[in-house]
Amino acid sequence: MKSPSIAEKPRRAARARGYRVALALGVIFVAVLVWVSQTRIDLRPAHRAVRAGPLELRDLEGRQLSLAGLRGQVVLVNLWASWCEPCRSEIPGLTRLAHELGPRGLAVLGVNVENREPGRIAELGRELGIDYTIAIPAVPLSGTFAGEGVLPHSWLIDRQGRIRASRAGWVPESAFRRACTQLLDEE
Repeated sequence: MKSPSIAEKPRRAARARGYRVALALGVIFVAVLVWVSQTRIDLRPAHRAVRAGPLELRDLEGRQLSLAGLRGQVVLVNLWASWCEPCRSEIPGLTRLAHELGPRGLAVLGVNVENREPGRIAELGRELGIDYTIAIPAVPLSGTFAGEGVLPHSWLIDRQGRIRASRAGWVPESAFRRACTQLLDEE
């Protein structure tokens, strides 16, 4: 086997650098795509959105909650658990949205899926600074609101009770704010 000539070594090194640069640019491109997908919530057009199915919940005092009872409001349903770090990181933003957009007709429902006693969930809510409605499933979640096994999972429901968006995983406050404001501004 012949060893590479002195002139061939710089060409190989340049080719290797080119491959490394191409790989780095590819990784950056994928990272940007992931970031952009996380910073937006694409709303379905109203005419293509499906009606939200039943969601049987109870508040922490045991009172029944339903989406039908919230008709006329924009509803942000957020499945969460206290052990879920992405869930915990969404809480301050959801609290701000509830305070700022609640007077315009936004209802935020934090649905805890930990199967704990309501008193313990209320305590967790206070510890985490949750200042919006915390609910627990009255029956096991199924169908539309099963959550695909990913936490957090959020749905945006318009004033007519149609699901306009569904997002699995962490969503930044700015994305929720844009989508909720858009729904609140609709006629």
